[in-house]
Amino acid sequence: MKKGYWVVAYRSISDESAVKAYAALAVPAIQSFGGRF
Repeated sequence: MKKGYWVVAYRSISDESAVKAYAALAVPAIQSFGGRF
């Protein structure tokens, strides 16, 4: 099986609510394709 890596790094977070909104959408999308955390 092919593997890929998704790495996200932030120098600083200016809008914490935007990061939480992104995570709320990104986590289920990644998991639906077999991604793990």
